[in-house]
Amino acid sequence: MSKPSLIQHSRQLTYTAAAIAIEAAVAKSRELAAPECIAVVDAGANLLAFARVDGAAVLARDPAILRSPRPPPAPRWQPPPVGSPSNSGPVSDSPATALS
Repeated sequence: MSKPSLIQHSRQLTYTAAAIAIEAAVAKSRELAAPECIAVVDAGANLLAFARVDGAAVLARDPAILRSPRPPPAPRWQPPPVGSPSNSGPVSDSPATALS
């Protein structure tokens, strides 16, 4: 039997990887004697795994999820700057000159 993959696609964690991360974070929380709520989310901020160490605040679930690191958003398309080779024509707000 082969070892389970921890990443399904280029940026998608599996439950197995999330469980490993939770176990490591719980161990560190206990080592530091600092009870925490721990959340693991995927790239779309969907909750994959959650743990509340004994002694952590009951209402700390939502802040733990919101503070979970996420990958940076995909770059958005930007129009080329005025004067660049792909946008070297005159700029006009008038429909008449835009169509000519």
